[in-house]
Amino acid sequence: MCVSELTSRKRKSIPFANEQEIKAGEFFILNGVMVYVAEVNDPHTRNGKRNARLRLIFDNGAEGENLLRSLATQLYKDPNGRRISDSEAGVLFNPRPTTTTAAAPEGRITGCIYVVKSLSPSAEISRLDGHLFKIGFTTGQFEDRIRNAKDDPTFLLAPVYPVRTYDAIDLNTNKFENLMHRFFAEARLDIEITDRFGKPFRPREWFLLPLPIIEEGIQMLLDGSIIRHRYDATTVSIVSLRDSDRV
Repeated sequence: MCVSELTSRKRKSIPFANEQEIKAGEFFILNGVMVYVAEVNDPHTRNGKRNARLRLIFDNGAEGENLLRSLATQLYKDPNGRRISDSEAGVLFNPRPTTTTAAAPEGRITGCIYVVKSLSPSAEISRLDGHLFKIGFTTGQFEDRIRNAKDDPTFLLAPVYPVRTYDAIDLNTNKFENLMHRFFAEARLDIEITDRFGKPFRPREWFLLPLPIIEEGIQMLLDGSIIRHRYDATTVSIVSLRDSDRV
């Protein structure tokens, strides 16, 4: 995903210049290899210098644990060490769609819709990798929303990997839940987990869906056609509603 967004210029490759840029959810290029910071654990300061233990995922699927300062030192030494900018996400929902994609959207950005996959080590979750995605909405910064995923039961108490983000125009939480979550209700993951206080919790935003189907559903939010379609779990596809079936 990140590579394709670099190619399409939704993201930019920037020379690494500041270790403060090393945060959970950020991408870097070290010695020609893309690195994703999945977790930042045990943050501490010694001798006035920030440090932490990182869980890193490399673009070849390998994982590693490094100290923050160790990664920063390697990026500083690498003449081609780079940081990847955040995605310049596209508009998700505009009540007055325009036929000119270059035109500035009317309305205001009210939040961000995101699609992430879980990095949970649980066998029950990891076996669903590539088929299980969380479709969420936040009125804050996406990076802030996922930063403490490992402590949040809505994220299955595990870090997540960003898959897609979209700016939401004039969209609120209720609209999002009523449209997208109801639309894909048949594909919602039915699971109960125990939060860190020992209480049972049933997450509501995880769906067993192919990523292209999620993207198709989001595009239907964009053009307003979602109200004329439904998700068919039998065929794993989005189909048109007959006039008599419309709600």
